[in-house]
Amino acid sequence: MNTETRKILVGVDGSDASIEALKWAATLAEHLGITVTAAVAWRNILKVDHSAGGTPARPPDDIEHQLDELLHEAADSAGVENIEYLKLRGPAADALEEASRRPDVALLVVGTRGLGPIAGLMLGSVSRKLLFSVTRPLVVVPQVQGPMEVDHVVVGLDGSPVSEAVAAWTATLCSGLGAAATVVRCIDPGAEHSVERLDEMMTVSHLSFDKDHCAVFRGLGVSYEPVVTNGDPRICLIETARKNGAGLIIVGQHGSGQFAGLGGTASYLVRHSPLPLAIIPMASDLKASA
Repeated sequence: MNTETRKILVGVDGSDASIEALKWAATLAEHLGITVTAAVAWRNILKVDHSAGGTPARPPDDIEHQLDELLHEAADSAGVENIEYLKLRGPAADALEEASRRPDVALLVVGTRGLGPIAGLMLGSVSRKLLFSVTRPLVVVPQVQGPMEVDHVVVGLDGSPVSEAVAAWTATLCSGLGAAATVVRCIDPGAEHSVERLDEMMTVSHLSFDKDHCAVFRGLGVSYEPVVTNGDPRICLIETARKNGAGLIIVGQHGSGQFAGLGGTASYLVRHSPLPLAIIPMASDLKASA
């Protein structure tokens, strides 16, 4: 844990999804010994009473009061105490992204309404917009019933430039939580091989993957299992997480291979992951900011 980044920033808007995100963040923060800040973003869209000489129908102090009420009600609904509150001005995704750049912010957490791929694309969800813009680790918490504890994580590494930062962030987080990790590498997704050739590839890849990409877990004394498989990483990560009872899936913001970019693993999982998803950006200074 980077001593300069000691805060989890959570976007709230009064929805059930944001309350779930606040609950999850508070549980994580308690185990890590850091603080939580609940942030609400608002736009300066005020009705104007032209008959009164252009005076806003809703004065700023009324907005201020409503924002305060929203923040406190969200904390009460989440059962969270001793947190900080922050009021941001502007579109939610932009305001949260800017606030997350503050040096004391370690992690940005938001909820997702679970609208599905079509609705999510049409409405332009905050979580999907943040996926491509954040420079701090981002966790998207789905609105599902389940344990808030994170004692096992599943992390996907693909050998891309961001993988080193993803592995270091994950190992640091697991060390702080006392959690175990399943470290997954999917090779040649979609390619067909003979059984003999596939077995040979898996054996060689497993040995090199453990040696070259999992050293950071050994160095921090984290219990981990390296897994090398042949298949679609988007499906593999979800299935592995379910099989192992994981509480968090972790991937890089931009990977490599056929699933890079807008159709990438992170983009798919933001819409389909049944459990919280952490997305780690490319910035090289994130290795110790779990």
